[in-house]
Order: sequence, then structure tokens, then C-alpha cells
Amino acid sequence: MTTDRFGNEFAAGLPYARGAIIRSTEDDFVKLERARRVIERRIAARGPEAIFNFSGLERALACARWHWSTWAATRSATTSCSSTG
Repeated sequence: MTTDRFGNEFAAGLPYARGAIIRSTEDDFVKLERARRVIERRIAARGPEAIFNFSGLERALACARWHWSTWAATRSATTSCSSTG
């Protein structure tokens, strides 16, 4: 199988296809940064008990956050992520 059910070709080296919304690795990082900001706002407003992660990706998210920090630093962007997750 070379395409997903929507006709998008699978991305090289990834088990999924890119599409019109998430077109590139950069789009993935933008999505993760937006998610991080939403989570930070919710924790600030309601405390950590207000966050539930049902994705099973806790370890992967920490890794992605580190990669986002590295990526953002190369573009003079600021982020509160650290390599410790």
C-alpha cells in the first residue's frame, strides 16, 4: 500500500501519509507547539489535574518537544521546552 484511504502518499520513513493540513515535518512541529501552548494554558488555569493523556504517546511527546526546542532555536524563536521533557 502506497497511499492512505484519502489518496495521500505515505511519507518517506513514516508509517503515515501527509495531507493538506499536515504537509511536512515543520507542520508537525507547529502542531506540537500549538498543543503545548494549549496544555500550558489549561494547567495554568485549572492545574495539572485538568490534563488527561489518552494517546499513549507520553514518551514520544517529550522527544518531540525536545526536537521542537532545537528546531525553534535555529529560527530565533523562543519556547519553554527543554531536553528533559
